[in-house]
Amino acid sequence: MIVAINRQIDDGVNGGVNDGANDGANDGVNDGARKEIIALVTVIMDKEGLKAIDIAAKRGKSKPTIERYLKLARQFGLIEFRGPTKTGGYYITKSIRDNIENN
Repeated sequence: MIVAINRQIDDGVNGGVNDGANDGANDGVNDGARKEIIALVTVIMDKEGLKAIDIAAKRGKSKPTIERYLKLARQFGLIEFRGPTKTGGYYITKSIRDNIENN
């Protein structure tokens, strides 16, 4: 699972970085952020449909911190938000689920 998530993160970072001014970003997300995104995805996999506040409580982090990681995870194609803003929640994307099942 971690290999599939790391690959998706790397693909997202590399796809989003197109000029030399951002060379530092070419190496991807720093290890701390990568670990947090993996932990976040794991929480969502255990119980899909959670809201940011619920994920924050499970991770022992603030809601704004979790929202930053959720934004990155969405950009990297790891998760998606489904449903209305007030009652929807986060789910694993089909592409990451397929990557995990194939590894």
